[in-house]
Amino acid sequence: MFRDKPWRWPLLLALVLAVFYVLEVMKLEQASDQASDQAIAEDSTEAGGEKTKRERKLHAPDFAAITDVKEKKQTFFDYFYPLVVEENQRILDERKIVLTKDRNSTAVKRLCRKYSRDCDEVSREQKKLLLKRIDVVPPALVLAQAAKESGWGTSRFALEANNYFGQWCYTKGCGLVPAGRIEGAKHEVRNFDSPQQAVRSYLFNLNTGRVYGDLRQMRLEARAKGETFSSYELAGSLLYYSERREAYVEEVQSLISFNKLEAYDKAFWQSIK
Repeated sequence: MFRDKPWRWPLLLALVLAVFYVLEVMKLEQASDQASDQAIAEDSTEAGGEKTKRERKLHAPDFAAITDVKEKKQTFFDYFYPLVVEENQRILDERKIVLTKDRNSTAVKRLCRKYSRDCDEVSREQKKLLLKRIDVVPPALVLAQAAKESGWGTSRFALEANNYFGQWCYTKGCGLVPAGRIEGAKHEVRNFDSPQQAVRSYLFNLNTGRVYGDLRQMRLEARAKGETFSSYELAGSLLYYSERREAYVEEVQSLISFNKLEAYDKAFWQSIK
C-alpha cells in the first residue's frame, strides 16, 4: 500500500509525531498540575485559610453582559491587573527569602520543596535554580493569555470553573469535562475557587513547567543585564502552551501589541522599584 503511494509516509509520520506530542504534553502538565495543587494548598495553610476564604468571595464581573467591546476589554484588564500584581508580589516576597536568608534555613528549604526537589540540603546550584524559577511574569503576558484562553472572560470554563488560562487536571472530578474530549482521554479543565487562584496556578505553571524553561532563561538573562522583562518577547517562548504552536504565539503577541498591554508592564515595574 505505502510502496505504491509513498506520499502516505509523511502523513503517517506526522500522525505519529502528533500523538507523541499530545502524550508528552499531557504527562508534563499532569506533573505540573500535581505540584500546583500542593503549592496552592501550602499557600492557603500559611495564611491560616483566611486568604482562601476571602478569595472564594471574589467573583469576576459579568463580562458577557458588557456589549461595548472597548468597555469589556477595559473592565477585564482593570479586574485582572491587581490580581496579577498581588500574585507577583507574593513571588517577589519568596524571592527575597531566597536572596537574604541562609540557603539551608527552614524558609528556603520550604521554598525549595515547593519549586524543586531533593531539598534536604540546598546547594549553591539549587539556590541558583530557585532564583531562576521564583520570579515574576509581567502583567501584559498574563492579561493577554487570560483574554485569549477565556474569550475575554466569557468561556464556559471561566464562568463555571474560574479557569481563565486553559489549565488541565487529571483526577476525576477535579474540573469540567471538555465537550470535545477524545474517547479515552482523562483530562478535565481544572476548577478553581477564585480567579485569583487561577492566576496563582498559572504563574506557578510557567515558573516550574519543564516546557517553559526558555521563558525562565530569558528572564535570567534580562536580570543579569539589569533589564526588565518584555512580555512580547517572553510570549515567543510559549510554543508548548498550545498545540497550535507558532500560530498561538503570534496571537498572544498580537493581543499584547493591539491592546497596548505593555503599558501595564511599565506601571508594574515602576511600582516595585
